[in-house]
Amino acid sequence: MRAGAGCIIRDHEGRWLDGCCRNIRICNSLAAELWALLDGLRLAWSRGYKDLEVQVDCLVALKLVQHNNDLANASSSIVRRIHNLLDEDWRVTITHVYREGNQCADFLATFALNLEEGLHLLQEPPRAMHFLLHADAVGEGRVRMCPVSSD
Repeated sequence: MRAGAGCIIRDHEGRWLDGCCRNIRICNSLAAELWALLDGLRLAWSRGYKDLEVQVDCLVALKLVQHNNDLANASSSIVRRIHNLLDEDWRVTITHVYREGNQCADFLATFALNLEEGLHLLQEPPRAMHFLLHADAVGEGRVRMCPVSSD
């Protein structure tokens, strides 16, 4: 399946600092999530950020990284690279958020599909992304539809 990865680095008030996206071309969704995490960590490290709160919307990717689960899968080299970065001298906390809370990164992943294959560093957000950044800044969210039990 065609896949892209995206990450955004924000300050403590939610303002855009940096971002990147990658046109991976073809891979599964777990590998795309891991690429986004790896690219985001690399970008943050290269910019000198030393205290990060990372939010991911893929619970499986989070568990692979946090618990070093079964690295004998196709994503093992990416997970190893993530672990190597996490071992550097900085504070990184990785937490799970629902997809609705990660709209900007998802936008960048989709945006990447229209770019050449590979990593693209973004000093400014794409113009079409401004409405999402604004919605996040003012606390507007999307409703998550959850099934209601009939019990």
